[in-house]
Amino acid sequence: FEALDQEHKRAQAAVAKVQKEVESCSYDESRDLQVRGEMGKAQGAVDRLREEVDALSGQVANLEVQFDQRAVDASKVHGIVASLVKLKDAKNALALEVACGARLYQLVVKDEGTGKELLTKGGLKKRVTIIPLNKIDKS
Repeated sequence: FEALDQEHKRAQAAVAKVQKEVESCSYDESRDLQVRGEMGKAQGAVDRLREEVDALSGQVANLEVQFDQRAVDASKVHGIVASLVKLKDAKNALALEVACGARLYQLVVKDEGTGKELLTKGGLKKRVTIIPLNKIDKS
């Protein structure tokens, strides 16, 4: 019985020690709830921003062409027509888009050799119409 009594006293001492340690911590439940609320709001903002990024990425996807830049000289690939055109007045953008249609999303390259390299070695990720500048009639 004495052994159990001593074990009980040691356990009570251990509990008292842990209680002192807990009390010495500056834990504030109301502050914890406040921080959790702020974290929830911040996570909501992050989620909204991710959705916005996804939406904008979908819009920009037509302006990007991914290819293996080790196989094709990237300096000879000028880019998508829409990304090469600069408008002085943004209100004319719709008129340009209507007039040009899908041609705005064609890829401009330096010459037909670069176009062939892109098609054979470039590893294009999507289908794209290629416009070599040396084949454009200037008249």
